[in-house]
Amino acid sequence: MEWYPAMRDSGRASSIDVLKPYSTQDVSVWRKRGTWLLIALLAVLCLPYGFFYALFTPYLMVMFVSPVAILAALVIWALPDLKRAPTGALAPLAFTFLTALILWPNYLAIALPGLPWITMIRLTAFPLTLVLLVCTSISAEFRQRLAEALNATPVIWKALFGLAVIQCLSIAFSSNPVASVQKLIVAQTAWTAVFFASVYVFLKPGRVERWAIIVWLMALIVGTLAILEARQMRPLWGAYIPNFLKVEDEVVQRILAGSSRSTTGQYRTQATFSTALGLSEYCALAMPFVLHFAVEGKRNFARIAAALTIPFLLYVILLTDARLGLLGFFLTLMGYLFLWAVLRWAQTRQSLAGPATVLVYPILFLVFAASSFLVGRIRTKVWGTGQYNASNLARMNQAEAGLPMILDHPAGHGIGQGSSALGYTNAAGVQTIDSYFLLVGLDVGILGLVAYLTLLGAGIVYAVKYLFLPEARSRETRLLIPLAVCVVNFAAIKVFFANDDNHPLIFMVLAAISALVYRVRLKIDKERPTTSANGQ
Repeated sequence: MEWYPAMRDSGRASSIDVLKPYSTQDVSVWRKRGTWLLIALLAVLCLPYGFFYALFTPYLMVMFVSPVAILAALVIWALPDLKRAPTGALAPLAFTFLTALILWPNYLAIALPGLPWITMIRLTAFPLTLVLLVCTSISAEFRQRLAEALNATPVIWKALFGLAVIQCLSIAFSSNPVASVQKLIVAQTAWTAVFFASVYVFLKPGRVERWAIIVWLMALIVGTLAILEARQMRPLWGAYIPNFLKVEDEVVQRILAGSSRSTTGQYRTQATFSTALGLSEYCALAMPFVLHFAVEGKRNFARIAAALTIPFLLYVILLTDARLGLLGFFLTLMGYLFLWAVLRWAQTRQSLAGPATVLVYPILFLVFAASSFLVGRIRTKVWGTGQYNASNLARMNQAEAGLPMILDHPAGHGIGQGSSALGYTNAAGVQTIDSYFLLVGLDVGILGLVAYLTLLGAGIVYAVKYLFLPEARSRETRLLIPLAVCVVNFAAIKVFFANDDNHPLIFMVLAAISALVYRVRLKIDKERPTTSANGQ
């Protein structure tokens, strides 16, 4: 370890030593004394901190851990610039996080007194966030490249940044600040940090396609688990959970007991998700990528396997008895078909498949819409025969009560407190809220809702806009089609479903859109001649 004299000014001080690679600079005597004064003040504050920690732990553990987290953030911020950063760890951590998100039940966690549940998502999201912060702090090259990629889709990252700021400010209006802080930490690590890390990860060619393949394979795994669960009529691991992963919580016990629709008695399979609706939503979000590989697969085997996966996922959606999965399924068929046909028409003029599909598309859309009313089984699953009346009535009652509350509290009730503020309970006496957009408005107010809607809308617009450019003809950039359809499915489902189990997935989708758009813009700058200042 090498030490260097940072100052040799006999008029002010003798010398100080600075650890390499920090740069040297002149330091006045007053600044040096101020540093020692700050250290002494910190030492004095540690005395009451330690006293109250011993008095209130573990009941206020989160409050006492917060200063340590802030200190760790300051340490990361103070790290010097280095030539090498641990960017190679971002990709494995991001893909590990994705796998844990889908394949591990989030309600199987280590629950210690006074602490939030130590879930698999947190065990993977926190290291990812830490590595992202370290890379941002010590690598100018990392910051520059990430900034260039983000500026290719400025509306997305600005809307996300605005949403994060509003979420932080909303804590001031929360009736339960501790719970809001916990929710904020989850949002910033599993959503915001995952987005920024994924943007950098997806800059390398091939990774977006690899990510989509993983989403497809995990849909097969959770679908198989769902079919086995439907036969057993309870979660497969319910009786085999080790003691250190058992959470003594009413919600968890209700999940492990399984659920059936009260009006029909049909068991609603949920696999690794906390609700059948969450599984149905994931199937709907994975469907665009499965359809894409069925159409654009590299090999015939991949196309056949993807084509067979489509009816498989539809069967799993039917086992969940959730209409929102069927909504995503039909939106996938119609949305993907339309974008693929228009793109085919634009890029392959001699082909008749594109224009013929576009011209026939209105008829196909009407056939799909009419079948939902005229075909008995489809009508039963989409519109129901009375078994969905309670759900429909609940959504209308929640909207009727919640919209005036948003107008009365335009700044929100605090992140994570929207459902409590609404105070709506179902027939079983469980507090619930259906629409995620209503929940966002209650949580973070009107500006937060606008930022959230802008985030989703910008992702769709950027994907569709750059999809039709001549520079977007590579195999991987055509993934903008399923990425756009996936965001459309998510937005449509969130009108009726407020659970955020699949939220990190959609932030990775938005990151993939940002990365692919950036790559298209690089091709534009490289292939198109630049115009000189005099226009010649």
